[in-house]
Amino acid sequence: MSLSPETNFAIAVDGAVVGGIGIMQQSDVHAQSAEFGYWLGQNYWGRGIMTKAVNEMTGYFFSHFDLVRLYATVYDWNPASARVLEKCGWEFEGRLKMSIFKDGKYCDQLIYAKLRR
Repeated sequence: MSLSPETNFAIAVDGAVVGGIGIMQQSDVHAQSAEFGYWLGQNYWGRGIMTKAVNEMTGYFFSHFDLVRLYATVYDWNPASARVLEKCGWEFEGRLKMSIFKDGKYCDQLIYAKLRR
């Protein structure tokens, strides 16, 4: 029996899980694309942890899956998350206006992508 590579990982600091990172591979005509997502506990923001994780995991997913494109969405009110992707070489592709309803209000999503070169 063949096992598939892992798609979701915990982010640990000093043995404690403080975040997560992973992909959801798409299907059919989108099968070579995957949605990339991540989160980090607020106490660990600003330490470069997520930039390192995104860099490492981008390479992992491209090397372990038949993907040509990873994409991630960021809430427009979260510039720190957008900056993580930009520092890792992801490109801004566009804005989905009023596409999220969170905390009682609508917000836009920013779409970033990284292509296998």
